[in-house]
Amino acid sequence: FRDNRIIVKVDRSASFLLFPFESITNIERVRFDWKSEGVLNVEDADHEASKKGDDAFIRVGLVLKSKSDFIDLFGSPQWIRRAAGVLNHSADQMVFLLPGARNAPGKTWKNPFSQKVDMISIPSRDLDTGWKQSEYQFESSLQTVGLMIMADGDNTESTFISEIQNLIIESGAEKK
Repeated sequence: FRDNRIIVKVDRSASFLLFPFESITNIERVRFDWKSEGVLNVEDADHEASKKGDDAFIRVGLVLKSKSDFIDLFGSPQWIRRAAGVLNHSADQMVFLLPGARNAPGKTWKNPFSQKVDMISIPSRDLDTGWKQSEYQFESSLQTVGLMIMADGDNTESTFISEIQNLIIESGAEKK
């Protein structure tokens, strides 16, 4: 953390920061500013949707409440199993928003490591400050129990620095 932003240095690695919510929150919209410097070695949309290309400059993830209190994490990636241990509510699915993706904005696909994770490419617009701004409105609100911010370059051996700031999540008339 520095100057009210999160800075992540990726050197052929992946890292995430998880914020568990105290209560279940119905998320309708997410907006944030971001920028990256360096190289993401994802070739194209097909590569990005594969295990070998499943990397991103920045991912903002919503951890979704499970429909039951029993969570079947069998077959889930290790990072999902670890995340479940710090949440205040049961969760078994995620939605990742990916700005700067190789897939066209609006395109969705399943994460190649887990069918429990949806990936959504979202648009970005350039700001005068050198940052980009991304925003996504969900078709219906999502019952969310946590927020995850991730930078990922391990599968493609990418090296870059990503920054995120001004993160706003909206649930109806309430802002968090």
